[in-house]
Amino acid sequence: THESNTEIGDRANDAIRVNGTDLRCRVVGEGGNLGMSQLGRIEAALAGVRVNTDAIDNSAGVDTSDHEVNIKILLNGVVARGDMTMKQRDALLAGMTDEVGQLVLSDNYRQTQALTVAQARGAEMLEPQARFIRALERAGKLKRRIEFLPDEEELAERIADRQGLTRPELAVLLAYAKITLYDDLLASDLPDDPFMADDLMRYFPEPLRERFAEAISGHRLRREIVATSVTNSLVNRVGPVFVKEMMEKTGMGPADVARAYTIVRDAFGLRALWTAVDALDTLVPAPAQTAMLLDTIALMERAVAWFLTTCAHPLDIAAETAAFRSGIETLAGDLDAILDPEEAGRLAARTLAYTAEGVPAELARRIAALPVLAAAPDLVRIAARTGRAVEEVAAVYFLLGRRFGLEWLRDKAGAVKADNHWQKQATAALVDDLFAHQTQLTVRVLDAAGEPDARVAAWMTQRRPVVERVEQLLSELRTQPAVDLAMLAVANRQLRGLTAG
Repeated sequence: THESNTEIGDRANDAIRVNGTDLRCRVVGEGGNLGMSQLGRIEAALAGVRVNTDAIDNSAGVDTSDHEVNIKILLNGVVARGDMTMKQRDALLAGMTDEVGQLVLSDNYRQTQALTVAQARGAEMLEPQARFIRALERAGKLKRRIEFLPDEEELAERIADRQGLTRPELAVLLAYAKITLYDDLLASDLPDDPFMADDLMRYFPEPLRERFAEAISGHRLRREIVATSVTNSLVNRVGPVFVKEMMEKTGMGPADVARAYTIVRDAFGLRALWTAVDALDTLVPAPAQTAMLLDTIALMERAVAWFLTTCAHPLDIAAETAAFRSGIETLAGDLDAILDPEEAGRLAARTLAYTAEGVPAELARRIAALPVLAAAPDLVRIAARTGRAVEEVAAVYFLLGRRFGLEWLRDKAGAVKADNHWQKQATAALVDDLFAHQTQLTVRVLDAAGEPDARVAAWMTQRRPVVERVEQLLSELRTQPAVDLAMLAVANRQLRGLTAG
């Protein structure tokens, strides 16, 4: 509404141009460039219209050209070696049209899906998004005014109103996240990691993977293709500010975060889960699909930070994935025998919530189990270091979590209202401490003999005075109408006493 026709610079359409607030449709898809101005998009989005940007809605064209160029570079080398004629090349290109189209559509599907998931997180992510914007500005990579992103005053107003960025604004942030991460990855040694050969192969249609795998491995733009593929996979699945958040939390670099992301993705088999969720389009309510994707992001946030802070660097993607995948699969398939009744009840309730939305029972169960499996890296490592079965370790771990209210405390920490970045950091640190207490307690209790209940009981008897103080505190906390950060800090200190000495 504040822009003039002169500012738009498209006189031929002056007579039919309207403001974003005048639109009476629910969805806008821009089939051409600049069907709307960015400020018009933002106004429409704030009024409830679902709209991306022209760059997002037309990105398949660029993606198609990208695939075409890289495929022709590959095949031109094959032709030059005399392994194929130009006529055979052209026939092969024509025969791959549909699969290339599907690869492109899949990329762009996930990109718009990423905007939906980011928008669903809304105001809770506005502060980290604002920090990302400021960091880009300080680095000279972004001019906020040119991209029509909110200034500091408007950001403060939106934070106060609990209003997140609109889809058009998130689209800009998504683009800058991909640009900066791509540059960082290309400058690192990640594209040269042998494990990334799979990402390179996935970029190309199946006929090329089958016939020219060696040529693909020697593609002169292989590093650029790998950097692009990893960037798209990471940002589309976990959002535009994930890398920066992980860097702030762990002190590691972008390539380290990408390595940890790849380990978690493959060790937990998340690609299969994502495919299953995507297959539910039009079969279940879209918010249910978004909720399932948010569950995978929550797992990523916990597990990626774990690998970044507890493993040797540089991370060996192949070795770490192999070391953890089997144990994670064992835990996922044996939860009924491992979990105590209380935790099993929570898992059943989460599963029921998804099946009630029409999600198939097996997928609902796998997604519902992700909060439990967030502890899997700790359990697998304890099992490896103590020589015990991972199921035995898990049984003790979850029993201790219930006896000392650790899961309950983590839930309360997650519900604490954090008004700024520092409060969020303090809450996250408390949650990390609660996981650490549970891990340390498990190692201590495993030294005792007998069944899990007997082991825990024997250990608690030995530590009776400090156990009674913790139990008394937890009993008092459970009677409180609300648990705040100060209460959680006191509980954390008391729990630390359980593993002291």
